[in-house]
Amino acid sequence: MVLPVEAEQVRHLVIERPEVLEVGLAVHLDDEGIAVGAGLPTDVGEIDLLARSGAGDWVVVMVVPDACDQETAIAGMIQRLGWVRKHLSERQERVRGIVLAGWTSSELVYAAAALNDSVSFLGWRLSLEFEPLVS
Repeated sequence: MVLPVEAEQVRHLVIERPEVLEVGLAVHLDDEGIAVGAGLPTDVGEIDLLARSGAGDWVVVMVVPDACDQETAIAGMIQRLGWVRKHLSERQERVRGIVLAGWTSSELVYAAAALNDSVSFLGWRLSLEFEPLVS
């Protein structure tokens, strides 16, 4: 059974469990070890999740609400990637993005093809299974 899921629920899930997106992905910590990557305010808008990969890459995660059009989502991701590159990353550090959307369009597929070196586009669906407790 596939269940509908709201963008805010997905946002909450990836903040609490970023490893569901990618093994080794973790919320960005400041110099004192405090998690600061969830809902990070920037000059270009809030970053839903700023994370670090197991390899040390900066990863900007953006959850796109259904009401948001794809052009706004793509521009927003590019701006946030640029902000992280300018303010946080060192020269050799890779900065990449993950866009999570509950819908797809041909325009979004073309954007994904154009940006595939720096941005991954993922859709979501929630699956629920029931299993017997005793067999």
